[in-house]
Amino acid sequence: MTENITLKFAMGMSVNRQTGLEERGSARYMSSPRFYKANGGARLDARNREFEYFIAIYKPIIEERYIYTFDYQENESWTVYEPEGDYDSFWREDHMFLSDVYFRICIRRIDGADFSEGDLDEANRAFILNNPVSVTPVKTRIIDEAERASDRARHFRAADSLVIALLADTHYVVNGTWPDTAESLRQTHKLTGFRAIIHLGDLTDGMVTAEVTEEYARLQIEELNSIAPLYLTPGNHDANYFRGNSDVFSPEKQCEVYSLPAPSYYTDFADNRLRFIFLHSYDPMETERYGFREEDVAWLKKALDSVPAGWKVIVFSHIPPLAELQYWSKTIRSGEKVSALLDGYKNILAYIHGHNHTDTVYTGLSFPVIGVGCAKIEYFEAYKPPGARTAKRALNSRTQELWDILVITGDRLDFIRYGAGEDRHIQQR
Repeated sequence: MTENITLKFAMGMSVNRQTGLEERGSARYMSSPRFYKANGGARLDARNREFEYFIAIYKPIIEERYIYTFDYQENESWTVYEPEGDYDSFWREDHMFLSDVYFRICIRRIDGADFSEGDLDEANRAFILNNPVSVTPVKTRIIDEAERASDRARHFRAADSLVIALLADTHYVVNGTWPDTAESLRQTHKLTGFRAIIHLGDLTDGMVTAEVTEEYARLQIEELNSIAPLYLTPGNHDANYFRGNSDVFSPEKQCEVYSLPAPSYYTDFADNRLRFIFLHSYDPMETERYGFREEDVAWLKKALDSVPAGWKVIVFSHIPPLAELQYWSKTIRSGEKVSALLDGYKNILAYIHGHNHTDTVYTGLSFPVIGVGCAKIEYFEAYKPPGARTAKRALNSRTQELWDILVITGDRLDFIRYGAGEDRHIQQR
């Protein structure tokens, strides 16, 4: 079976033939902003002879520095670029791929003229990838860990428990481990039955074009929603601002991209007498970007005041509410105000966040502030807050994945770990 994929291009983008990195600003070139996967035997059909092209080839190899040091690949691709010797050659004929690789394509007009907007429509019809479809069976280690985690969750589950999947910081990259993460959730859901999935933000690294960031985010959102209803709170990288990216998303744009009803919102589980509040915690338009907007703090008070009598509340956010609970900023805008506000209510079960890429529990308030590790495979102990417990990770092993089955029973929270790390059991004081 073959899949036919029409390649899409971006104006003013080229690929550096020595480094394989994208470059922006030249009207002479167009390039595909995303990476395409070609399976061995695939053919690229070049259908417009007014264009000539070269292909940048990337081997599906993961360099360990992206796992064991603080390092983000500039184009969000965990691959190894394979430069060719002749940096000046462009092609016009069709191309065959002999092995499985990722690639991007850069084109120019054969007459050497700058591209116009009309050329973009032509380019987006000009190149077709005829790609053999490969089917990969579910990995045994994913099924085995799903059974182990589900068995432990079953031990703490009661008839009135609410069971959800909780993950954070997937940081999607080309040739990364997202397919395994998604499959691990799917296999565990078959055994456990999640009422919902909660993602605590940072779906991508936020370093590429708006179009590609939306594509990567949409891929994850659609896959998670196909398993169970998804609730998402954006992270700082979800503002698409990282390392000087010019395609920055405002909080309102994030609602559009990530299918959110509002930057901050809540959902109720009436049969469990629980309200989940999702609190927006990063605004790239502010000088003090980490923290909470005044309008969201006011909204939070109204959301808390409207909780029905006898109900409990869990607040989910990407950023912790206090600066000392994270490494990257000395201040959290309105963090003290949010902490004091929540501290004044007696029905707060927990504040749960991502961002730190490590497991933490803070008990200095009347409710626990609980940090969860990152779903992206990563292991290093630098840049972590005091008291952090960072689980060791390794590719192609049980510890490659990291997320929790969260079992909520009355005032008790049981975090049952899938993959790296340990189970945690927290009882409201």
